[in-house]
Amino acid sequence: MLLDRLDQSTLTFWTENRYLVIRDALTAEQVNQLKNWTYDLEYRDETPGKWMKYFETGPDGRRQLCRVENFIPYHAGLRDWLAGEDTLAALSKLFDEEAVLFKEKINFKLPGG
Repeated sequence: MLLDRLDQSTLTFWTENRYLVIRDALTAEQVNQLKNWTYDLEYRDETPGKWMKYFETGPDGRRQLCRVENFIPYHAGLRDWLAGEDTLAALSKLFDEEAVLFKEKINFKLPGG
């Protein structure tokens, strides 16, 4: 759990520097799951009124995906990870107040984008 990684020395570093580096915060399995969830969103059809996909013109002149937003209501895995109890508890501890997810998005950095 991420909350377990926030010991006193980590919290002191956060207070003094306002950033953290938490090495090995995710297991290989979790990284793989996040990749799969991102691929899922990348290849979903555009669906008005649901997740929002934004495009830009790539170097070859074709549309290429640059961002996906508003996917939390439609993706249980990412919802549980981004707005789940463990994540929000850790952030609440860092912020010293209740954390809430305000907005979610994935930016795609594709070649030429």
